[in-house]
Amino acid sequence: MGKLSTEDLIKMHYYMLLTREFEDRMSKLKRDGKIDEGIHRSIGEEAVHVGATYCLRKKEDVLVPSLRSRAAFFVKGLDVRSVMAAVHSRSNSLTGGKESSHHLGATEYGILLTTGFIGSQYPLAVGAALALKLKKTDQVVMCFFGDGAASRGDFHESLNMAAVLSLPVIFVCENNQIAMGTPIAYQMRNPEIVSRAVGYGMHGARVDGQDVMAVYETVHDAVELARKGKGPSLVECLTYRFAGHTDFEPNWRGGRPEDEYNHWRGRDPIDILEKRLFESGQMDEAAKTGIKERVQQEIDDAVAYAESQPRLCEEDLYSCVYCDELSSIGS
Repeated sequence: MGKLSTEDLIKMHYYMLLTREFEDRMSKLKRDGKIDEGIHRSIGEEAVHVGATYCLRKKEDVLVPSLRSRAAFFVKGLDVRSVMAAVHSRSNSLTGGKESSHHLGATEYGILLTTGFIGSQYPLAVGAALALKLKKTDQVVMCFFGDGAASRGDFHESLNMAAVLSLPVIFVCENNQIAMGTPIAYQMRNPEIVSRAVGYGMHGARVDGQDVMAVYETVHDAVELARKGKGPSLVECLTYRFAGHTDFEPNWRGGRPEDEYNHWRGRDPIDILEKRLFESGQMDEAAKTGIKERVQQEIDDAVAYAESQPRLCEEDLYSCVYCDELSSIGS
């Protein structure tokens, strides 16, 4: 189990708050007609991405994101301005202005580019883990996915291969108990996704996804197993999205029953960590205010930076689409 210092916990609080405020600003920009990107917020799920990614080394270890992994990008070291430039589809952003900020890739930070196809990240994570094993390093791969994606065929194929080859990959399930608008009871007969680990012969663990410290401790154990050559793990984080699949669904609760929604809304991961920090004397009101002001300033700066950057032009239409040197393929 990893040991977290006060500095670590304060950083975790910062990353969760940064993600929450960043995505709230995205929603406002969308409503104001200033960006085109669809808004898929991770509100309520921030502890999963922060706690799990905090177990990784910033550049050496590999992250394979899912749809709502923005907090993981920040923990991995991506600059707020560069992510906001991607939100604004600017030509000099990490996506070149052609892809949403949800599926960023930044190999210098160990982040692999994925696609919008649900489940496409699994084979990519397994391939990366196989490469690392062949190189005989102690690097690991972390692959995020949602409960809905756990019913795809490539989920089973990828976890089976990872187990058979004893690959250094940790599969982290963000089980928010609803896939777009489909409750988990309508997705699968056995709602305990972690129980599938037994069938593959790999380590499995289930954790409260609203508690960032619990997520960190559970995932840290899985990461250490992978580093020591003891194979893959499946970690299921029980969490809850406080919004619909997108910000613009008619039902702002995303089809959730009101009593269920209110129960989970009372378990906000940011509030849970703040309460713990206050009770332990590791944070006071002044420190909390300082973090919030820092976050707001960084986001204001990021928006100003993004809006000052060049937009795509007609000449950019075919860039990064075709290979200019076909003769080099296969040589």
